[in-house]
Amino acid sequence: MVSLLRRTKQVFIGKHKLCDIMIRNALLLTVNVENKNHENLHTFCINMELDIVIRKANRMDTKKIWDVRIAAIRAQCNRFYEREIIEAWTDDLKGDISDQFMAWVESSFYVAMDDVAIVGSGAINLESGQIDGVFIQPDYMGHGIGRRMMAHLEGLALSTELTEIFLDSTLNAAPFYRKCGFNGEAVSTYPSPRGFTINCVRMTKSIGRNQC
Repeated sequence: MVSLLRRTKQVFIGKHKLCDIMIRNALLLTVNVENKNHENLHTFCINMELDIVIRKANRMDTKKIWDVRIAAIRAQCNRFYEREIIEAWTDDLKGDISDQFMAWVESSFYVAMDDVAIVGSGAINLESGQIDGVFIQPDYMGHGIGRRMMAHLEGLALSTELTEIFLDSTLNAAPFYRKCGFNGEAVSTYPSPRGFTINCVRMTKSIGRNQC
């Protein structure tokens, strides 16, 4: 069964990496059920890792970053926020993305790439230390891309004189940021420029400790 799935993966090798993910998951399930040897399971995990590259974003990436943001919010936040909030939060404004957002992308955003596809984003203000805009395409969640993005942003902060980085976490994402070494428990409200407020958690991290 394992050798058959290996051959199947080779057939898809030139197609979108989502095929790769599906085959990898099937492979891992087969190995886990039919072969209890943890060393073999670990080997398969390594061989099937996604080839993710993080690079500086540019204005041409703005629409895709916006799309990833909307998809991630709709997939992850609906159990923590009311439907009306989610709808207002993810309104695509009929594709009308502001010049202000495009300028922010150009100045502060980074993107995670799987081949030519943008599958994640993150931003950091290297003057204040604020991290924002960390979103992962839902189909790619659970594969360590968010941790890689956070480590990349923290690495950029370490190259400056910053001693602390901070962010406003959505309620669903707070456990993830704690695993990355951020601290914070108090729930506060964030006023959106679109005229609504959302509950969030202000979290901070001293640079150089508890890295992702």
